[in-house]
Amino acid sequence: TGNTSFNANSDTSVYELTQSSANFGPVTVGSTGTATVNVEFNASVTPTSVTFSSNSGFTSTGGTCAANTAYTAGQTCTINAQFAAATPGVSVGGITLSGAANSLLATTYLGGTGLGAGITLDPGTVASVGSGLTSPRSVAFSSAGVFVADAGANSVLEFATPKSSPVAIGTGLNKPSGVAVDGAGDVIVADTGNNRIVEVPVVSGTPNNAAQITIVSSATTISGLALSGPSGVTVDALGNLYIADTGNNRIVYLPYTGSWNVAFASVIGSGFTAPLATAVDPSGNVYVADSGSGQIYRLQAPVSSGIQQLVAVGYSNPSALAVDASGSLFVVDQGAQTVLRIPYVSGSL
Repeated sequence: TGNTSFNANSDTSVYELTQSSANFGPVTVGSTGTATVNVEFNASVTPTSVTFSSNSGFTSTGGTCAANTAYTAGQTCTINAQFAAATPGVSVGGITLSGAANSLLATTYLGGTGLGAGITLDPGTVASVGSGLTSPRSVAFSSAGVFVADAGANSVLEFATPKSSPVAIGTGLNKPSGVAVDGAGDVIVADTGNNRIVEVPVVSGTPNNAAQITIVSSATTISGLALSGPSGVTVDALGNLYIADTGNNRIVYLPYTGSWNVAFASVIGSGFTAPLATAVDPSGNVYVADSGSGQIYRLQAPVSSGIQQLVAVGYSNPSALAVDASGSLFVVDQGAQTVLRIPYVSGSL
């Protein structure tokens, strides 16, 4: 059982949340967990919809918030949420409040971890996704399909099924190398050539290129430096971003506090050389693929702890990472043209 709250703002270009997410914690597969989201309106507004993302086991079980009801500044209402754990591993979702013409008022992220036995099959079944890609650098998954950052084509492509025709996501991209999907289904892109991070939000159930916004611009400085060729971006279950700022040899942490406010961004970890990717495990630990040194690092949760550990060495050019439901880590070693699995056994890799 949990409790969270957020502020909904009638200015559709800026929205503030006092607490950005609801974490249901571990829930046994086949069981449910609950949380109450408390909404406080900081301006007069009439939400036209209160929507749960459809990609996970998060649903509404009632509450006092109602669509097409006028609220004034200072008024509050509640949304009761439930997480039904269907499979082992981390599940993410989101609740969005929308206004007139589907304008976004506010988003809160939902996260939970299903506990249960699972089976890992190695090497599993290999199947190709799409065709005609020129220089694919990273992939992300959601219930909507597979998203591929194709740097050579200056595009991010969405494949609803492995053999379907792709849909271009985003506009004005230049050699995008990283892509992630948050709990609400929004697509976040490391626009490498433009030295920025952008978001393509979901509108009426699908990513809308016309609604694209810049989260971190090329002119924005974080700890004294603007982004330089960011190659990777990861979003965790609570909406926090981790950016592999490759040209500056660092990892940037951008917490979600109702919006991604770069004033709260910080640099985590140290001693990296051209890091290309990050990944987050079910416990919130952050892994870093450090291509220049050929090593994999772990930044222990919470990232503010400052604890950094060397996990693996001897890679040629580690360029991408992924973590499965068991906590095992997958490493794409581009230099050796291999994908390697580091199993999570007895509480450690």
